[in-house]
Amino acid sequence: MNKIVLILVIGIVITTIHSTIVAQVPQEQTAKVTDLTKDELTDAATAMEDLKKAQIDFVLDYQKFRKSADTKFTSNEIRIDDLKIEIFSMNVKDNSAIYQKEVSDFAHKNSSLKKELIGYTDEGPAEWTAYKTEFNRDMDELRKALKNFTINTK
Repeated sequence: MNKIVLILVIGIVITTIHSTIVAQVPQEQTAKVTDLTKDELTDAATAMEDLKKAQIDFVLDYQKFRKSADTKFTSNEIRIDDLKIEIFSMNVKDNSAIYQKEVSDFAHKNSSLKKELIGYTDEGPAEWTAYKTEFNRDMDELRKALKNFTINTK
C-alpha cells in the first residue's frame, strides 16, 4: 500500500510540474502577442492620425486652389462675354464666324477646366501636385489666349 501511495504521489507531482511548465509557455507567448498587438495598435493609431491630417490638408489646399481658380474662371467668362459683344457690335461680317468659333472654343475650354476641377478626386499628394501644375498651365494658356485675342476690323 505504501508503494501504491508513493507512486500516486510521484505521479501527482510529475503531473503538476508538467502542467505548470506547459501552462507557462502559452502565457509567455500570449504576453508577446499582446505586446505586439499594442505596438501594432499604436502604429495603426499614428497612421490614422497622419491620414486624417493629410486629408484635412488636402481639403484645405483644394478649397484654396478652387477659390483662386473660381476667380480666374469668372475673369475668363467676363472676357469671353466682352469678346462676344465686341464681335456683335463691330459688324465684322467677313471673319465673324471665325471669331465666334474661337470665342466659343475659349468658352468651352473654360467650362471644361471648371468641370475638371469640380470633379477632381483625391489620389494622393503627388498626383494632386501634378494635377495643379497641369491645371495651372492650361489655365495660363487660356488666359493668355484671351488676353492676346484681337478682332481685326479692316
